[in-house]
Amino acid sequence: QKLKLTTYYAVSKTCDELGKDNTLIGPFNVTKDAKQLITEFIWKKMELYAEDLEAFASHAKRNLINGDDVKLLFRRNQKLLEEFAKVDEEEKSEKAEKYKKRKRQTGEASEDEDET
Repeated sequence: QKLKLTTYYAVSKTCDELGKDNTLIGPFNVTKDAKQLITEFIWKKMELYAEDLEAFASHAKRNLINGDDVKLLFRRNQKLLEEFAKVDEEEKSEKAEKYKKRKRQTGEASEDEDET
């Protein structure tokens, strides 16, 4: 229930911001009922996504949902797939950089031990 309230808050904030700064049709307001309907739609969609992700992981005989499951979920939405690929690539490069840094630090520590 707390997560649903957080979702409503995010929807409400987004609607208010879009209503203020809309250059296409001018300023507008979104009613509380409309915000609740949008929240309910998003909530139902997230539940479906969760079920699909669990099914994909289960089908692959895994207990953990990974990036491949997310890619499969968004396979028909090219824009989301591209955004996910960017985020995935950034995370991989960050992990690689951290690994290199750690390896350099442990390499330096090993050299110091060899000198003594």
